[in-house]
Amino acid sequence: MWLFAVATPLVFLPGTFFNKYLIVPFVLAMMWLGSARWVLLGKYTNKVFTSKNRATAISALSMMVGILYIAIMAIGGPVMEYYQSVLPLLTLLGVVSLVVVLPLGLRVIAHAERSPNR
Repeated sequence: MWLFAVATPLVFLPGTFFNKYLIVPFVLAMMWLGSARWVLLGKYTNKVFTSKNRATAISALSMMVGILYIAIMAIGGPVMEYYQSVLPLLTLLGVVSLVVVLPLGLRVIAHAERSPNR
């Protein structure tokens, strides 16, 4: 989980410096992080929630991801139109992930370590 929390800002922050060759490994890393999110959240929900509440927790997490996606797309469209490029949006996502994902990921790690296995 800590790798996800640290890698997310590192993959997005250098967005304005990408060129057509440099962006390929970063896009692959973005795709890997997008897939890893569900694996990590699945492990977290299995550890923290009882089986009775687990499906509800996973559904709530999925809804939150969907809501965040909608918000990012609503903000991203005007940003990409203004700059005529997706690269500043990637940097903006890096800043947001540095402020949100990193601290939240570290907090989730601490909470999961304190939670008993159920």
